[in-house]
Amino acid sequence: EPLARQTRSRTYLLHQNRPSDVSIMPRKGFVLLMLVSVASAFQLFGQKKKCSGVTTRRSAHSDAGIGGNGPMPVEIALRIAKQRAKDGGEAAVADLQKLELENPEQALAAVASERALDAKGFESWKWGRLAEEAQRVSSALKVAGVPLDATLPSDAHVGALNPSKGKPGAPKREAEWRARSRALSELQYWTLRGNRKAEAGLLLAVRSHAGNWVGAAADQLLRQAWGVHADAGVNSLMQRARDALKKKDAASALEGFEAAAGRSRELDEGSGFADAHRWIGLTFHRALDDPTAARAALEEALDASPHNYVVMMDLGKLLAARATTA
Repeated sequence: EPLARQTRSRTYLLHQNRPSDVSIMPRKGFVLLMLVSVASAFQLFGQKKKCSGVTTRRSAHSDAGIGGNGPMPVEIALRIAKQRAKDGGEAAVADLQKLELENPEQALAAVASERALDAKGFESWKWGRLAEEAQRVSSALKVAGVPLDATLPSDAHVGALNPSKGKPGAPKREAEWRARSRALSELQYWTLRGNRKAEAGLLLAVRSHAGNWVGAAADQLLRQAWGVHADAGVNSLMQRARDALKKKDAASALEGFEAAAGRSRELDEGSGFADAHRWIGLTFHRALDDPTAARAALEEALDASPHNYVVMMDLGKLLAARATTA
């Protein structure tokens, strides 16, 4: 109780801003407080000196994928480089250009974000969507490409695709599984929207994770993305054609697949829907016994989707069958 009264009196006197009242504090306590303050100042100075460069950082999370220390996120490095380039200097401009060339996706996202803020109306929305696409694809690629035995990148590197903490009480392995699954789903979404970078990311996951669940999931998502078009009308034509093929009505099926290919060609302004050309080739090969027309259709499908290994396998089976019968 005497100590409590003494503490209350000190608080009151200090609030009165009386310099002489500091002498009420015991000498030992005052010396201890000064020592703690000096130690804290030295510690803070050491951290500032350690983190003064633009190439290292200290993560706020103890379980960060870079072990607490590691390279600065590219997004932050780009902001710093742009500010230095604005301040002037040929060396700063050259450093910015080099950084943008080394990280085209992040540079695109940064430019699109700036233009979205400056523009108005539809132009602002368009640039905002472009910035979102570039950022989300880039973040998903960083998670999907990490080996299973390695720790995922920290939050600052992946745009919140990898949460530092999962559900309360959930193990770290479950959080990493959810992060990888979300990253693969993100890549499939943008692959469906025609993003070649996202498609390449899923292909990389299939190759680098062959034999584990990540590779199997990436393969399944790729096959689904290759078999679906962004336009509902094309998908409806494809489904009706496949139903006709199941009923052994090859002529109606071929007509439906060709209609889907034609509609997708008008919408995409290119070679059209690769899966439609693939089914045209399969119809010619298996139902109409026309290997020449089947090969032409499969090659057209490969032109529309050069990395589609499903089409490659179908074309390889056709060529192998023709070589056997020759």
